[in-house]
Amino acid sequence: MTVWTRFRFVLIDWAQMREPYPLSVAVVGIGHWHAPRYLTSLRVLGEKIIAVWDTDLAIAQQVASELGVSTGRDLGDLLVSTRPDVIIGMGIHSTMPSCLAMMLEAPAALILEKPLGVRAADVAPLVERAEREGRFAAVAFVNRYTPIWSKLATLHASSRLGRPCYAHFRIISGSPARYMRDGAGWMLDPAQSGGGCLINLGTHALDAFRQFVGERVSVVAGQLGHLVHKSPIEDYALAILRSDSGVLGSVELGYCYAAMVGGDQEWRLVTSNAYLVQRADGLSVQTMDDRRTEQLPVISSADAYHLFLADSLKRIRLGKEPVATLRDGLEVLELVEKIYQVAERTSGTRGH
Repeated sequence: MTVWTRFRFVLIDWAQMREPYPLSVAVVGIGHWHAPRYLTSLRVLGEKIIAVWDTDLAIAQQVASELGVSTGRDLGDLLVSTRPDVIIGMGIHSTMPSCLAMMLEAPAALILEKPLGVRAADVAPLVERAEREGRFAAVAFVNRYTPIWSKLATLHASSRLGRPCYAHFRIISGSPARYMRDGAGWMLDPAQSGGGCLINLGTHALDAFRQFVGERVSVVAGQLGHLVHKSPIEDYALAILRSDSGVLGSVELGYCYAAMVGGDQEWRLVTSNAYLVQRADGLSVQTMDDRRTEQLPVISSADAYHLFLADSLKRIRLGKEPVATLRDGLEVLELVEKIYQVAERTSGTRGH
């Protein structure tokens, strides 16, 4: 079965997002910089936030007071006492496996930020447990909800896609000093974050290449750079990937955009009949068979997160699988580790 016949893309009717009854939601890792996005979307969707938690108890208490919800020092006790329908989990990368273990003790659906940890070996037993128990556990690979994938699926459905050949993914963001500004200084400590731009930004790109090829991916080459910020974490990373059938992919990541906001992001997918390029200002689709170039609108990162959350909650209600699973998150983390290993072996540069 090819990726195109098994690919699950979601088109959501925005007018139908609100449900007749709210789900009760606990937000774990409320100090994470993505937490405000989830809180905003939960309010828009009409869900009921009942608890928040963070490794920093003071932050959790402040947000809990503002929202009028429960919190506590012990995550396990909080989840037992509040009994949420859904747990949204995020936080310090190195603590994610232990937090996930406690979340799995609660009979709740899970919606999790990536990465799931800093070492695949710590995450694999938890993924296996979730699969044995048939748990709903979605991972926030939100770029799956951007228009390039729906266009790809449309071309495939009309037998006009052609054979996948090559892909390039670039995500260049601003200085990691913004994490200090946002109260997430742990991101600059490789012991807690697992590394820099590769493990943080690169998960999206690696997931995208896996989506494009629909088969096993290996790492051909990898290099890391520390020249911009002179930090223990890498501020630039390059990787070359290859699928089992020979599709090549390149991934370029960085914390070296010359501004604290915005960045440079590009998804480029190449097949024997189509050339798709998605940037912040739009999606360009050129096809060989009709000699046509089409310009299409794109969505913002905030909208992609909202679509991801809305769709995940809809799937929980309907008893359907998530678009991106814990297994997807684990396999992406394995690729991240492999790139770090290749980079260290070929250049002596340690990533984490």
